[in-house]
Amino acid sequence: MTWARRHRTKHHQRLAKHSTRLSRVNKASDSSPLRAPVPSRPSAPFIQDNAWSDTAKSADQRLLRAVLQSRKLYKTLDSGKAIWPLQLEAALVEGLIQFHPQECRETLMLGRFPGRNQFIARYIWEHTGQWRTPKQVGSRLQQLRESCVDEELRALLFPTALKSPTDRNASEGQGYGPTAEVPRRMVCIDILPRGVLAAPSSLSPPPSPLSDCPETIHISQQPRSLARIDPTITFVSRTPIVAQSKFKVCLGNETIHVENVPLEFVRDAPLPDPSAYLYRTSLVPGFWKSIVASSDPTRYTICQEVTTAESCAVAFSAVYKFSYPAEYSTGFDTFGMSPLNGGMAGLHCGA
Repeated sequence: MTWARRHRTKHHQRLAKHSTRLSRVNKASDSSPLRAPVPSRPSAPFIQDNAWSDTAKSADQRLLRAVLQSRKLYKTLDSGKAIWPLQLEAALVEGLIQFHPQECRETLMLGRFPGRNQFIARYIWEHTGQWRTPKQVGSRLQQLRESCVDEELRALLFPTALKSPTDRNASEGQGYGPTAEVPRRMVCIDILPRGVLAAPSSLSPPPSPLSDCPETIHISQQPRSLARIDPTITFVSRTPIVAQSKFKVCLGNETIHVENVPLEFVRDAPLPDPSAYLYRTSLVPGFWKSIVASSDPTRYTICQEVTTAESCAVAFSAVYKFSYPAEYSTGFDTFGMSPLNGGMAGLHCGA
């Protein structure tokens, strides 16, 4: 065999071995996937009614539903698990409810709330054992601000500087912000205990220091059953305005309800000044029935601010407190408060 023939034979053998190796590789590639399957995007969780009490024990369940309904994206971790499963969404809502912004310049002027993301992140960790960074919390709150249309949830996302009488310790007298332009009126709603339909003429006035405050308004001369009181409030303005009433209900030191209600213009209202304009709104309409049904309405404090849509200036500020006559009083809490300096919008309590 010549040298050239032996060379061609070895060359063909090498080509055959190379072809065999390629065939084995191709067979192995055909038998195994090229990449791991990408996990599908989780769908919105379907919640049975009896599951709410287990998942959201203290969070407002209606707010949690509003959060879930506002979802547009369902981001996942590398493991395929949702970043915000139902348990963490519930803790996020709870933390948002529990957070009370400081009445500082950054909050009042810029609408920013220092420490809120850190507070909620820590709240989630303490109540679920799972950690979400303040940056992740801020990103989720931003998504809610952009997509949520629920008024009560938006009031939590954009809280005002409303303060209950028990919250005003350090912020009292700082002299800045919208609330410094108007006095905060004390409105005393004298009521009868449940089951008492009419007040005897010999009843003593309520044992409340509110009576000694010059800014206190009593809506009636005699206490009445709360169920018979019309919760309509009317305001008189010298010029036409577009405004909304912001309410906050406090139980002790805890805020349990917030809502925004637009003022309604009352046409053809009989006013002493024909050039004036009359507006009305209901007192905390989303929570009024709960107060009426309560065994002790004096536990509740209602804070109200009326703000104009054009400048967001506070035109009226008031705190409403329920009180029993002395004969029926059994150690309910009372409070006093010094109003801020300034003017006030006209007010008539339609009760």
